Order: sequence, then structure tokens, then C-alpha cells
Amino acid sequence: LLSNGTFERKNIAVKSENFEFNQLMMSYMFQSTYNSFYETYYQYILYGLIKLDPQKPLSSQTYETESDGSVTTWYDYFMSNTVSQCRDILVYCEKAKEAGIELDANDRKEIDKFVSDIKEEIKAQADKYGYSESYVRQNYYGTGVSYGDIEDCFELMYLSSKYQGILSDDFGLKIDDKKINEHYKNN
Repeated sequence: LLSNGTFERKNIAVKSENFEFNQLMMSYMFQSTYNSFYETYYQYILYGLIKLDPQKPLSSQTYETESDGSVTTWYDYFMSNTVSQCRDILVYCEKAKEAGIELDANDRKEIDKFVSDIKEEIKAQADKYGYSESYVRQNYYGTGVSYGDIEDCFELMYLSSKYQGILSDDFGLKIDDKKINEHYKNN
């Protein structure tokens, strides 16, 4: 029960009125944030320009020290960014719900494709290194994280993104090139 995520799925990490990220979903989001950072800044990390050692626990490595002597660890840094990202996602999901926006068949098809791609990558890594798929998935995303948890994250991210896209489109309809050019001409 400890390794399959039964208990962690019941622990809610970030919640809004209608949506939530449980502990395992947060683990996926945290690892995704970390992995993205690591892949982006790999060269800087490799040459010591960013002081981050992937072989050591993030909670034991200093990200920065404040003037008052308080220390922020790399774990704190990534968790803070992850929580902020998840809160933003939930805010947009709530707004989407208020506006009656839901995921449609095309959204679900894209989500299925992303999860399928993740499964294929996990399988490829497992085959390459001789580990089980479960072992690779849990090492990459956290103990207990299932494909269902990953799919749940993608559903929230997609709904949030869909609403943000609609907002952006609406904003774009209110501002056009002619209005921008007139503004600059008059100022």
C-alpha cells in the first residue's frame, strides 16, 4: 500500500472549490518542474555555474541565503514554484468551470497522446537499462505516481490552458493593429 499511492491519493496538497492536486499529482508536477529546469540548465549545472548536484537531496542543498541568515534550499525553490503553478492552474480551472468550458474529445485525445508518449518513453528507458516500467516511472516522477495521476494533472493543465487561450483570444479581439498604430501615432 505504501508504494502504490493509495494513501497519498487521499492527501490533498492544493485545492480550490471544485478542483485539486493530491499528493501524487504534486509529486508529478514537482518532478516535472525539476526535470524541466535540469534539462534547460544542464550545461550551467555541469560546469558549476549553477550549484545544484542531482546526486544529492535537494533539501540538503542551498539555493540562496537571505541577509537575515535564513536559507532556501533547492527543494524549497522547486516546491514554491510548483505550488504557485498548481494554484494558477486551479484558478483558471475554476474560471473555466464558471464560464461553462470543459474538455472536449479533441482535448482528451491530446491528453491521451501525451500520456501514451510518456508511457513509451518510460518503456524505452526500462528496456534500455533493464528495469521495470514501474521502477523507472516512480524514479522519474515519485513513488506511487501512476499514469492515472499523470493524466489527472494533464486534464487540469489542459482545462487551465484552454481557458487562458480563450481569454487571450478575447483580449486579442479587443486590441487590433489599427488601434495600436493609432495609439502610437497620437502619442
